[in-house]
Amino acid sequence: MLKPGTRFGPYEVVATIGRGGMGEVYRAKDNRLGREIAMKVLPEEFSRDPERLRKFEHEARATAALSHPNVVVVYDVGQHGGLSYVVMELLDGETLGTRLKRTPLLEDKAVEIAIQVASGLAATHAAGIVHRDLKPDNIFLTRDGRAKILDFGIAKIPLTTSSDQDANTLGTDTDVIMGTLGYMSPEQVRGIAADGRSDIFSLGAILYETLSGRRAFKGQSDADTLCAILEKDPPPLSSLGVSVAPALQRIIVRCLEKDPLSRFQSSADLKFALESAGTGEVATSPKTRGKSIAVLPLVNMGTSDQDYFSDGLAEELINALAQLSGLRVVSRSSSFRFRASDLDVRDVGRQLNVDTILEGSVRRAGNRLRVTVQLINVADGYHIWSERYDRELADIFAIQDEITQSIVQKLEPKILSQARPVHERHSEDLEAYELYLRGRHFWNQRTESSLRAGINCFVKAIQLDPNYALAHAGLADSFSIMRAWQYVSSDEAREQTEAAAQRALSLIPTLAEAHFSMALYRFWLTDEWYEAEPHFQRAIEIQPFSPLILSHYGRFLSSRHRFDEAVGFIDKALEIDPTRRRCAPLRHYRCLSPDVMNEPKIWPDAQSIFIPTLRLACTPWAKCRVC
Repeated sequence: MLKPGTRFGPYEVVATIGRGGMGEVYRAKDNRLGREIAMKVLPEEFSRDPERLRKFEHEARATAALSHPNVVVVYDVGQHGGLSYVVMELLDGETLGTRLKRTPLLEDKAVEIAIQVASGLAATHAAGIVHRDLKPDNIFLTRDGRAKILDFGIAKIPLTTSSDQDANTLGTDTDVIMGTLGYMSPEQVRGIAADGRSDIFSLGAILYETLSGRRAFKGQSDADTLCAILEKDPPPLSSLGVSVAPALQRIIVRCLEKDPLSRFQSSADLKFALESAGTGEVATSPKTRGKSIAVLPLVNMGTSDQDYFSDGLAEELINALAQLSGLRVVSRSSSFRFRASDLDVRDVGRQLNVDTILEGSVRRAGNRLRVTVQLINVADGYHIWSERYDRELADIFAIQDEITQSIVQKLEPKILSQARPVHERHSEDLEAYELYLRGRHFWNQRTESSLRAGINCFVKAIQLDPNYALAHAGLADSFSIMRAWQYVSSDEAREQTEAAAQRALSLIPTLAEAHFSMALYRFWLTDEWYEAEPHFQRAIEIQPFSPLILSHYGRFLSSRHRFDEAVGFIDKALEIDPTRRRCAPLRHYRCLSPDVMNEPKIWPDAQSIFIPTLRLACTPWAKCRVC
């Protein structure tokens, strides 16, 4: 046992944390970086044992190969004074094993932990590593709600060099039982090669125990336990007086199948199933329960200059569906990432965490229009509903309404119980509507030339329909972003932006887009920046699930150094739109204090540094195409 003050190069022992089979763990200080770390030290008598030393180095190599928030982080390895050590992140909390000694967990918390562990396993397996000793004592629960996978001491890791051959025999030996009794898979019990599905079995056993408070497999003797793993199924949770969602019970049963081919074939599939199990709130998306859908960009079957129309129709469907309570709709920026993707629609749905996908195509020839759409169930890839519309272009509004109503009816009849119409019209002029779609198509590209092209479209739409509030809002937004990116001066943009935003508000005072436009104008082009806040707040009140509005309000709050509030809105935007890039260019959003801004060593790199306080990563200015 090392005494406080003992030094290992730059590391100084502070206190003992615990002792395990592979070494003693200490709280230590990294004097170079001024941070506390955990240091696992192999005792001197073990360091002289080639087998123990091999296993110790094996664990370090397996863990260091991974970088995932649900896997413990290894910082360094080394030797000092005849002792081998591994430096890891210092975790604050307790293991799941310690937690379960008090009481089983509620269903929502158990699922939350299982989702995080499955996520960590997905990264582990993607690196070619099989843990092979997953158990409650090797899952650490931090005080801030994270689950971390620990102890890769007997992990199977891929061979990389001949020097790894000896270490990797830990993962290739057959006829050797490796793991912890009660959590091993049948293939581990038999001493045959195990892959990632073996870890899935172990996680199923852990989830069973987390909910019930008893082992899934436990006999009167070790031999009885091994026999139970090979031949017996654990009692249903309901027989133990534990009430869980039927979908969750089915997931556990599938994880604990004796045949690996009958289990989930990947940890990513297991994670998706847990997220969709129909339990209460889960960690990855705590506020987005209920039916969910992603509208993929509709394929343009006509000429390339019609892309704006097919994209615009998809975006209009997103906006219409987003008005329905009880239905979670993935944002445009997330779903449009899968344009022309060769991924299976089920994989797309899993990445977007939705139950259903709407995909289709648009063919336009003169005034004739053909729209084909399919609603697909992500779980099995089967069509729920499909339809083809052969109409005149003038019927485009009716087509949108019919598609929206059909989706709602197929998904859940009870979400139709709202009195307001599915989609409010802002212009009946078809040409003005087309120009608006084209303008937003350009606006979404965020280049100077595209923004100017968008302005021309909005101006023409307003000429055709002076009362088209959305077109006025689009015009204001374009000038605001051009000013934000310094394409124009404040003097050039101020008058036109204010006029357009004011006009949009006067036409429809309850239009979220109009309030957002006014907020951007106040924030970017006036000295009365504080007048932006009520407009941000009103826009969010009207349209609470817009990641665009939420993220910009978060950036406004960050500029006022109201960091805690800012994080809340940014995180909510990321819940709705998980693929949204976290950009906040410093010289425009003023996220940091003046002291930092004036630091000459920091400012030259200010456009690409990371801001931990806000969890916003600034992208290089010329490459940022989101805000």
